[in-house]
Amino acid sequence: MSKKTTKPKEKGFFEKVKDAVGEIWDGTKNKAEDVKDKAEETFENLKEKVSPKKVAATIKAKSVRNTVINKTSTIAGKAKNTASDVKNKPISKGKDAIQSAKKNINTAKKTVTNKAKAIGSQVMEESKKSEKAVKSKVSALKTTAKPPVIKNKSSSV
Repeated sequence: MSKKTTKPKEKGFFEKVKDAVGEIWDGTKNKAEDVKDKAEETFENLKEKVSPKKVAATIKAKSVRNTVINKTSTIAGKAKNTASDVKNKPISKGKDAIQSAKKNINTAKKTVTNKAKAIGSQVMEESKKSEKAVKSKVSALKTTAKPPVIKNKSSSV
């Protein structure tokens, strides 16, 4: 009889931790992409609601959108670095790194949500201001534009 076992070899503790960190990283990366996509969708939806008169609001929204995208990629990079640190450090540090990665994910979610809300409220405010300005100009034009008065040229002799 052979002394070789037919059972599959069981993963070691480090491999399990490495797999767990890999899964967390994949989840972080996917969530960051989802948050970025949602921010872009929200931006596009708000952009459609705003009229062409709101150029200043659009410029502000684009800069905030770029900031959100940059922060998302920065946080994803931090999470990647944290994950690589976990692979290279002892297991006792691994748990701390996992917690740090989770905190980074939550921070990214909150930041993106707050930025998206800020964009929405800014765009809505600018939209209302522009709409009021246009309405007031239209009503002013209506009141100043008077129809011509036709004089009757009948003469009395």
